[in-house]
Amino acid sequence: MKRITHSLIQKLARKNNHPSVSIYMTLNGDYYDIRERGLLMLKQARDKLLDFVDYEEARQLLQPAYEAIHNRNNWAYEAHEAGAAMFIDKDGVQLVAFPDTEQPSVVVGHGFSLSHLFEQLVNHGRLYTLSITSRSATLYLHDVRGDHQVVTIRNKQALAGKNGKRNYYSRRMAGDGAAFPRRFISSVDKALRKKIEDRTAPLILVGLPKAQAAFRAITNYELVMPEGLKINPDSLQFAEIGERARPIAQQFYAYYEKAAQEEYKRRQASDAAHVVTGMRAVLSALRQRKVRTLFIDPKEAVWGEPLTMAVHATRRAGDENLTDMAVRQALSSDTEIFHPANAKSGVSAILKY
Repeated sequence: MKRITHSLIQKLARKNNHPSVSIYMTLNGDYYDIRERGLLMLKQARDKLLDFVDYEEARQLLQPAYEAIHNRNNWAYEAHEAGAAMFIDKDGVQLVAFPDTEQPSVVVGHGFSLSHLFEQLVNHGRLYTLSITSRSATLYLHDVRGDHQVVTIRNKQALAGKNGKRNYYSRRMAGDGAAFPRRFISSVDKALRKKIEDRTAPLILVGLPKAQAAFRAITNYELVMPEGLKINPDSLQFAEIGERARPIAQQFYAYYEKAAQEEYKRRQASDAAHVVTGMRAVLSALRQRKVRTLFIDPKEAVWGEPLTMAVHATRRAGDENLTDMAVRQALSSDTEIFHPANAKSGVSAILKY
């Protein structure tokens, strides 16, 4: 089973087959518990599909999912994966696991229901850490797939003593400022610019204060967090680095969400031409790829007719969840997504300049 990733979510968001089935379920218990739970949810999916297609078409559409449920190898998951989803359409079934549980649900509609995955990304966003010592620097990527080593840069000057032998005990290795020559720090910064793919992700430094100060003095990466882990990276296990850095990243995500919400309020008051509110206006702007930042509560269903975007107070025949539609449009166009400033704000957006 695949773990959820940013690229996979974007791929799912671009699919718009009708009908499409999205099933969210927990991974509690052993395989037999999961299988029985999955079979019950597939039965719900079949019943809902009958509103769109006949029984034989529904059976054929769900057949790959039944086969996936009965294949025990598909449900071998690690303990930290608490939830899973099945995305089913005419192209087959996609199985995805993610770290947090979500409310079990079965949704049949035009395109997949991805609101739950938006929450997963908010809770488990992408971040980088740089562990730096006088001997080497290692860049790690931490995202919903786990922890990954990206690149290691060696300080050849510090590692070589007389006759080319490694010298770990010179004054240079004892924390003196000369342990971080400009050439080494410059090579680290240069490597980061080549290897960091997502330049909107925070970078958290892991190292003793002198190491962090030397890097901060020379780097031009804009999202180096002011707070780092002031500890010798050699004393940490690989998995510990991501665990200890993630709370700092969560502060970063909260800061930028708040900054985006405040920007929206300012623009609403003084630059209304670059702000839209209401589901119909936001969906229209999303379809034209005019939206830079979307504010939406993914758990707040807004029902309406998908073509005319007529919004209804209660669900009517042929209605779809327009919240899901908006999230799909945003994810497929790399639009920023944040929660609204408060429960009364509703869906709104800042347009591109």
